Amino acid sequence: CIYKFRTMYMDPNRVITQTRVGDPDVVPYCGFLRRWKIDELPQIFNVLKGDMSIVGPRPCLLSTYEEMPVWARRRFEMRPGTTGLAQVNGSIALTWEERWKHDIHYVNACTFSMDVGIVLKTVWVILCGDDRFRSLRKSASKVARWSPSSWMVAAIQASGNAFARSFLARHSIFSRG
Repeated sequence: CIYKFRTMYMDPNRVITQTRVGDPDVVPYCGFLRRWKIDELPQIFNVLKGDMSIVGPRPCLLSTYEEMPVWARRRFEMRPGTTGLAQVNGSIALTWEERWKHDIHYVNACTFSMDVGIVLKTVWVILCGDDRFRSLRKSASKVARWSPSSWMVAAIQASGNAFARSFLARHSIFSRG
């Protein structure tokens, strides 16, 4: 049982698809909870219970598991997480296969520094929004995946925040050079 705030109407006849902004299945005014990921906060109880970790492959529906190829099921070798590598590299903009590849990469290369990077990048995804962050995939892919400066530069540039851009310009530690 994964805890989460209910932000969608219960419809047993609903065709399961990826929920997007403006989806009619989302309860009015709950788009705010979804946008800021507040609907995910109750999963902290799952982490405290030991059912989930902070970082790891996201849990999936049974129907998704049943359709998943055998190679992708390696993602279940780790405890599911509240955030993961796929969530900070495109999330719902990715195909299922791309998400599973990110999850398998995480299973194979998991380190404490990778977890810290994913948590920090998650904060940027929440602050900048999924839509803006998805556009960063192309620009950030030219730089090493786990260089903190690469995704910070891309996130600051995409945010449109003049103060953040001027800070970036003044601090050479964040330069792409």
